[in-house]
Amino acid sequence: MSTRFPSSKTPKRDFIEMASTTLPTNVIREIGESARLLLDRCSVENADAALIVDTETLELFTPYINHGIDTVTIGYNYIQDIKCRIYIVLYMACFFYFDDKFTPEYTASDHVTQDLFACVIGKSSPADPLQRLFCYLMTEAPICFPNHPASNIVITGTLNLVTSASLDYRTQDMKMPASAKRYTMFTRSISGVADVMGVFIFPASVR
Repeated sequence: MSTRFPSSKTPKRDFIEMASTTLPTNVIREIGESARLLLDRCSVENADAALIVDTETLELFTPYINHGIDTVTIGYNYIQDIKCRIYIVLYMACFFYFDDKFTPEYTASDHVTQDLFACVIGKSSPADPLQRLFCYLMTEAPICFPNHPASNIVITGTLNLVTSASLDYRTQDMKMPASAKRYTMFTRSISGVADVMGVFIFPASVR
């Protein structure tokens, strides 16, 4: 998925540009409506932005995009930077997607975490388009959050989230002694999503 943001040097155009496709008309219409909803909820004028939608992600992305939009609308609605608002929407949508993947019942969850690690460090490109999107968001963090400590927290916090998910999966059958009272706190604190969401609280201009 590629998102292009408004530029004073870019002429206005239709807000959706798509390559030629054999998709059914109703699917294309659904893509357009999803894009309109995203731009509207992020307070972006349709005429001032161009969104290129990778249709491969549609089936996976649609159930989670509203969660990302709701998170920004409720928790980060004061953020004025449109680029950051859209980044947070996409990040949270991916987070909710992977939160569903990172469950003990999901047998491939450990493979998901390892694929994410490999993608982030540039060793491979996973088949899952949302994994690729999530990794792409990591490379975009320094652009949305140019203050290096802030972007570093976004990246390291995300890697810690993946580490925590892998740890949960690998220890699900492990018997914990009653004396290991701090283990639960440790597994919660190692997940860096709270740190990432904390960074999102502050406008990029004051970081």
